[in-house]
Amino acid sequence: MPVLKFLAAFVGLLASAGISAAAQQWYGQLQGQTVQAGLMASAGQLSGWVSVQGYRYQLHTQGQGGSYQGVVIDQAGGQIPALVSQQGNVLQLKVYTNGPQAMPLSVQLRPAALQQHSQASPAGQLDPALIGRWVYSESYSSGEHGFGYQNWVQLDGNGFVFSAEQSFGGGPGVNVIGGQQPGSAARWQVQVAANGDRHLYINEGGGWQLYGRYYIEAGRMLITLANGEKEFWRRAN
Repeated sequence: MPVLKFLAAFVGLLASAGISAAAQQWYGQLQGQTVQAGLMASAGQLSGWVSVQGYRYQLHTQGQGGSYQGVVIDQAGGQIPALVSQQGNVLQLKVYTNGPQAMPLSVQLRPAALQQHSQASPAGQLDPALIGRWVYSESYSSGEHGFGYQNWVQLDGNGFVFSAEQSFGGGPGVNVIGGQQPGSAARWQVQVAANGDRHLYINEGGGWQLYGRYYIEAGRMLITLANGEKEFWRRAN
């Protein structure tokens, strides 16, 4: 089963253009690789295909209210548990390549028209307040078991950004800490809106992507993503 091709694209969300009964095209970029999808929702089912650098998977899920659960199937017939959620005009696909208890891999997909707009290079600049190392963490629990992860990003003054991730989990008598997984180098810049809001853009090799609107105070940063979700980062140095 060609899981490595899947991991390369999914390691590491967009209902003005929501999923309808007609198949719609969705696009994403991650680590310089193109992710495309053709999805259709009907009678509580969300199905279609997901292509990673030209390698196509089938997606079959069921659910309601913008949340679906099912599997992705590779060309050899191998099945991987998957979740799809929609918030606004963002789709987030989570794939549990290491089982349902492990931290999932995820990718954000946007409708074609919004993807083309987001790849336009903004009139960017570097914000000195962002330069340095930042940490973001999340944790989850189910019964007596819990797991989570931490992300580190280093935004350099030359416009490069480096990232790494570490996962952890455990339960009664068992604790596991995963090795730190480095991400690829990317570029970063900031666009200041007319109202003064600051937006962080990232380019991983496939064009500039809006990460979110941010606000910094006292060594902490609040980032509001395109789908309205919020991330709280803290300065690590």
